[in-house]
Amino acid sequence: MEPFSLYIHIPFCRTKCPYCDFNTYENIEHLTEDYINSLITELTYWSRYIDLNSKNKYIKSVFFGGGTPSYISENNISKIMQTIVNNFNLLDEAEISIECNPNDLSQEKLLSWENSNINRISIGAQSFSDKFLRVLGRDHDFIEISQGFIKARSLGFDNLNLDLIYGIPSQNMDDWKSTIKQALILKPDHISMYGLTIEKNTKFDWMVSEGLMPNPDSDVAADMYEYVEKEMNNNGYTHYEISNWSLPGKESKHNLTYWYSQEYIGIGAGAHSFYSGLRFWNVNSPNEYINLLEKNRTIQNNTEICKGFCAVSEVEYYDNNTRIADKFILGLRLVQGINQSIFTKSFIDLVSEKYDKEINELIHMRLLEITKDSIKLTRRGRLLANEVFYKFL
Repeated sequence: MEPFSLYIHIPFCRTKCPYCDFNTYENIEHLTEDYINSLITELTYWSRYIDLNSKNKYIKSVFFGGGTPSYISENNISKIMQTIVNNFNLLDEAEISIECNPNDLSQEKLLSWENSNINRISIGAQSFSDKFLRVLGRDHDFIEISQGFIKARSLGFDNLNLDLIYGIPSQNMDDWKSTIKQALILKPDHISMYGLTIEKNTKFDWMVSEGLMPNPDSDVAADMYEYVEKEMNNNGYTHYEISNWSLPGKESKHNLTYWYSQEYIGIGAGAHSFYSGLRFWNVNSPNEYINLLEKNRTIQNNTEICKGFCAVSEVEYYDNNTRIADKFILGLRLVQGINQSIFTKSFIDLVSEKYDKEINELIHMRLLEITKDSIKLTRRGRLLANEVFYKFL
């Protein structure tokens, strides 16, 4: 069996950002201790389940996401990592990432994370403009981004990512160019850049519906995306996925797990998994998640992943057509697309035949291009990726 990945969901936030629709909560700090204990219990269950099914327990990546993992104490991160080390086999080259806010990067936390084998830090910078940080509801300023980044680098972290958002209402091209310039001065190993979207049931959704904020301008966002494609290339970064750039060898191993349709197990409230050919996810409520794990602190005898296993809420038993479409869409997110260096020739031939009509339409629209051994989005296709993906669902 191939090594797999672990995702650890930390749902706690100091404040919830107005654009965020992730399974995150503020003012639930009183649940922290019970939640951490439940994570440890679920990790232990999974270790035993894998033993029962004679699969290996080799881990190639661990990702602490949220929420704000850096918001909880470094001792809790250490406890979770110790549980993983005790119950699974971390590959020597395993990538272990943690998401953090810039103003959480104290020397104490950084040293503790380093001692816990964390070797990649993803910093939620979002912007290098205090004006737009306020619009986004962030509680740090641009100076704290630079200070936190430099501190992490000085302590030996050689794999640092910056998250940035573009297409913010009233943000113009000069604003965006300034943020990119400031980010590149730091020379991060990896940059993820996402166009702002207004998600349902967020504060931004309410503000737009009430006329308090305009919808993001898609034409301006497209110009910002095209600018950054050129600028990143000029500065030695490889564009390897629609929203992700890295220096050579610094691609996110964990995120590549998703785009290659490889196996991962999600631990925590609302965490999703893809394992043994199934997609499934846990209950969203941290309180309900804790209660379910509290009831089952003894060894589980489950030999099948099903609703009720650990804290699983739903299992998706999807058909072969959906499975192929999922793998195809995820692979198309890669700039090199569905390529024989990653995907088998038989899979490329299968999707070429299965979606012959759709592929030809998209080629005519200059959104897809096809060669002897690959199918990939064009530059224009990356701008209109969701339209492309919709064709295959």
